[in-house]
Amino acid sequence: MMQIAAGNIDVVKDFIVYQARLFSTKDAGHGGFPGYHLVVLLFGVFPASVFLFNGFKASPDEQPLQREWRRASIILLLTVVVLFEIVQTKIIHYSSLAYFPLTYLSALAIYRITEGKNNISRASKILILVFSILWVMVITGFTIAGMHKEWLMNSGIIKDPFAVANLAADVKWTGWEVLVSGVLVIGILAFIFIKKPMIKITSLFAASLIFTFLTMTVFTGRIEGYVQRAPIDFYRQHSEEDCYINTLGFKSYAHLFYGRKMPQENPLSYDKEWLLNGNIDKPAYFVYKMMKKDEYSRLYPKLVVLYEKNGFIFAARYPEK
Repeated sequence: MMQIAAGNIDVVKDFIVYQARLFSTKDAGHGGFPGYHLVVLLFGVFPASVFLFNGFKASPDEQPLQREWRRASIILLLTVVVLFEIVQTKIIHYSSLAYFPLTYLSALAIYRITEGKNNISRASKILILVFSILWVMVITGFTIAGMHKEWLMNSGIIKDPFAVANLAADVKWTGWEVLVSGVLVIGILAFIFIKKPMIKITSLFAASLIFTFLTMTVFTGRIEGYVQRAPIDFYRQHSEEDCYINTLGFKSYAHLFYGRKMPQENPLSYDKEWLLNGNIDKPAYFVYKMMKKDEYSRLYPKLVVLYEKNGFIFAARYPEK
């Protein structure tokens, strides 16, 4: 019983230390700017987010349960935003608990508009135009950058050599990708010119739905091609081999999934220093970023560089005979 209690205390201590680290440091390299989650929620949950603040207001015909539910949603939303703005580790899904209260308050505002109890506020109309223009600019910018990546790589605009190396990936662009933004433009025009609130708002959300689907279909794979396809191909290449696969200098779980890594019988396999310097029993593969090449070559002379691709270094250690 004493051992169980001591184990539980250790678990609690580890949990507290981990949470304290999230609050005070940019854990696992995930930092961000002040207002990070406000941007994520307002820009990422568009167009629902533009109606959000109208849902904060009380209504004369509001039932007691409706009033309490609205207040609870506001409290939950503000708690999540404030809490994770304080947290120094910025990861997009940290504020995902805010999606429900945000969309509820937006739905409440839209319901009042369609029932004729409220009008679409000027602030909402301005935000719709601003966010739509920003999304069109993002789509256009990605397409132009993809079509002219050689110029972008040699222009000196991008100061990060790792990002420049990422752009060297073989990703195909046709130029037609920019037409994805046309769906959103049509939705905005319908929102502007249609008079009936129900059709007006439905057109906006329908266009946003199609726009989001097309953006994910057309752009996600291309962006993945730049930022992680090279290491993922490497993990897959060794997924059937009896070996160890790990990363150096950056946090990732991709090698666990794409490398089909299973629990290891040898407990030493979880010790990265043993993998790098110890008497290993099977091949160990490592992926690290180009900026660390000289440092790791000095620190780990037993590592053999296999090849470099798109800013990543792929290296291996083999058992000593």
